[in-house]
Amino acid sequence: MSKPSRNRLSLLSVQVFFPLLLLLFVLYKTGYLSLPFYWDEAWSYATAVFDMHENGATILQGNANTELTRGHPLFFYFISALWAGIFGTSTTAVHLLPLIISCFLLIVLYYFCRESFGQGTAVIALSFFSVQPVFLAQSTLLLPEVLLALLALSSFWGYFKKRWWLYVLSGSLLVMTKESGIIFVATVILDRLLVSRSVRVNEKILSKQYLWEFAVILVPAGVFAANLMYQKIRFGWWFYPEHIDMITFQGNELLNKSRMFCSRLFLQNGRNVFLVVSVICLTGLLSRKTLHKKEKHFLLFSFLFILLYGAFSILNFFTARYILSALPFYIISGSVVISSFLEGRKTVRVIVVSGLVGLFSYYTWFGFRNESDVSLAFRDTVLMQKEVVNYAENMNWNDKLIYSSFLMQYYLSNPYLGYLDDQNEPFYEVKNLQDLPYDLYIFCSNEKDPFYEEVSGNNDYILVKRFERNKAWAEVYALDSQ
Repeated sequence: MSKPSRNRLSLLSVQVFFPLLLLLFVLYKTGYLSLPFYWDEAWSYATAVFDMHENGATILQGNANTELTRGHPLFFYFISALWAGIFGTSTTAVHLLPLIISCFLLIVLYYFCRESFGQGTAVIALSFFSVQPVFLAQSTLLLPEVLLALLALSSFWGYFKKRWWLYVLSGSLLVMTKESGIIFVATVILDRLLVSRSVRVNEKILSKQYLWEFAVILVPAGVFAANLMYQKIRFGWWFYPEHIDMITFQGNELLNKSRMFCSRLFLQNGRNVFLVVSVICLTGLLSRKTLHKKEKHFLLFSFLFILLYGAFSILNFFTARYILSALPFYIISGSVVISSFLEGRKTVRVIVVSGLVGLFSYYTWFGFRNESDVSLAFRDTVLMQKEVVNYAENMNWNDKLIYSSFLMQYYLSNPYLGYLDDQNEPFYEVKNLQDLPYDLYIFCSNEKDPFYEEVSGNNDYILVKRFERNKAWAEVYALDSQ
């Protein structure tokens, strides 16, 4: 085969790669669309979205139930409620929206990398990111983290390429999705003041062009400030009081959350190997002085953003899915230096990239299997807990006083969440107070309950039924009547 023919074949394979990967992603995730709502999407986000759906979609805090929205900016709730109003409130219909958002994230990631760093880097970054367990798990959940990642990356694309309409639109929607979005905007401001000037040629800091661009950069910050002022006028608080109470400055807790953040983002699920390979490649590029200015700019921006986002995360409440806002910048940064360092070494690059994709895939489908909402194995827990609810329905326990974990209370009592059969009544007598006598006790593996040991180890209680699905389990106890 001649060289031009091989080049055409290679180009064709790359062009087919992206739509094929996107198609496989959608086909795989369709199996998750009909799952009942789980964890934070069940007790917080879905509940708030359905309340907004019933009472009218709004993007202004004064017209929403802040006890359900937890005082967060409302853009995600707003579009989700509108979606439910158009396509219905079934779990499949509602979960279709985050799947579409996830597809847009992959599209933006691919085309941003292709335009900024070349086709090879785009393929590598997409291959790495698309098999990350936190992304795959979150991609069909009614939670805002994928949307935050999409808006942050598209905002940077607009900033990086001076497509200011894209930056203003995405950045404004970002800060109206969650408070953490302002960290990205702050990073852009600092980057424009301190970092980008070092990689731009002959730029005058007080030129009309610079001042105009800086004014445009501040627009999302202005949107964020206006929303805060409205909240202050309407409710008397700048930020939701319960969230303020979660802020900590205790040394031990800050240290523990720092370790947790670094572990979740940089080290877990094969990303430790990715980090080592990236550092080796970056060291090689720096020693050879072949790191391009646009690559240097992106790496410095990503480092600054992750640093600020990490500081914000350890001061506030932190859970593993929050890393998704920073993960694209980490993955793209590593992909940029790996692709650039191994340019011209086609065989080595294929081996390294294939090895890392294989490592990530192993952790995603085999090595990282727990009940959190950042692991694909959460599906086992959801299906098992639906079995528990349906068993309780079949046993006609609706009039029984039931003790259960926090989340199971919602699963048993809220028909919108997908656990109850449509024709059955919800359970109204489900509580979590340990000082009451109950007819039944339900314990689940994904929520550690200190009351479990007392009940399971007491001969006065009998195990009615145990449910298992791989590592997930639930047990139902009743007071022995004999």
